[in-house]
Amino acid sequence: MGICKDKNCNFCKIVNGELASYKVFEDELCVAFLPLRAINPGHLILSPKDHAEDYYLLSNELTVHLAITAKFLSAKIKQKFSPVKVGYAVAGFEVTHAHMHIIPLHNMHEITSSAYTVIENGVIQFRPENLLNLSDQEKQQIIKKLKG
Repeated sequence: MGICKDKNCNFCKIVNGELASYKVFEDELCVAFLPLRAINPGHLILSPKDHAEDYYLLSNELTVHLAITAKFLSAKIKQKFSPVKVGYAVAGFEVTHAHMHIIPLHNMHEITSSAYTVIENGVIQFRPENLLNLSDQEKQQIIKKLKG
């Protein structure tokens, strides 16, 4: 457990320590880290350590573990960033490694708004021009806040 096998997968490279990332949480089954571009500070990606292309391919036990971990991380996000809600998005089009976005939301349209998403060729994509481009220092502050 913990060694991702797909040599072309960036999330496997993060799990294996081959690609730099801003990890907030890690255990024997999963890892949570900051995305390259975030909707709001505190936005996390929760990924299983084992490579599976789609969420439905995960074992029931791992799915339950991810749900419990997402609940734990959501409580931390709520406590540290005071969003109105914490939302989840499972899509997987941009990276073919099962994962979940955990996003602090300050209004009901932050996940669904056309300011943050666009449909291209039938696929919902995040609009990079409207997402946060946090500095390394800002990312370190988020990690410190969530780990504290």
